[in-house]
Amino acid sequence: MFQLKASTKLFLLTAFFCSHLFADDGTQSTTLTELEQFKKARICYSDSVAAELWENGLNCAEKSLDLGRKLFSSGHKNIAALTHNYGLMLAKNKAYLKAAEALETTYSLYKKHYGKKSEKVGWLLIDLADAQLIHNAEKAIKNYQKGVNILSLQESFDPLIKSEIYLNASVHLSGSGQSSSYTLEDALAMSYFAYETYLKVYGESHHQTALAAFSIGKISYLSRDYVIAEKFLEKSLVNQNIGKYAHGILVEIHTKNGRTDLAQNHQRWEC
Repeated sequence: MFQLKASTKLFLLTAFFCSHLFADDGTQSTTLTELEQFKKARICYSDSVAAELWENGLNCAEKSLDLGRKLFSSGHKNIAALTHNYGLMLAKNKAYLKAAEALETTYSLYKKHYGKKSEKVGWLLIDLADAQLIHNAEKAIKNYQKGVNILSLQESFDPLIKSEIYLNASVHLSGSGQSSSYTLEDALAMSYFAYETYLKVYGESHHQTALAAFSIGKISYLSRDYVIAEKFLEKSLVNQNIGKYAHGILVEIHTKNGRTDLAQNHQRWEC
């Protein structure tokens, strides 16, 4: 329904592939052609991501990984990075189960190379949770929380970044149609955190504040807490781009409560 600004840029390969890294055992016999193909594949990946050409990005990520397996050992940190890229592109192409499998493999490798509490592991867990949202909401919630807890150890991780992660998760969880009461409760807590942060930083009419209010309202509606739902859906109306989605839910709430006059008023503004 909504397109949120990504909390992190897609993982692009840069310093991992400097020439001195090709000194692994067995690399001496690698043909120049293989090295050139590998270089072209990773440039293709980077260019595709920059242009948001996700299908092409997936092809280039897969090719990079296949070539990388000829250049590096299976547990090498470069294989971890290449697998991460491949998982991200699978998710961008809606192959969420395969994406989660690739990112879980990356998770194991990142823990080995960088430590369980490293920033790389924290962001990887956010990527993994994004891929799990559709098919396993409960695992996604746990990985969001685990990832955020790790990232909170970093000085550069401020409340706005945390709010963006939480709002993205809660919006998708409220729209998946597969969330349980357990996951909706966690999604609601995430939305409240985002709302309070955005309200303080940006004010009530900002797009992100209104979106967080809408998310609280929609989740409360799904949980049949119509009083809170109405309150926050009304708050979201201060931003026209967000409010147009709230009118439809408010029509349903007022209809259920027998307030046809209010329902008709919101019907005029439904998108």
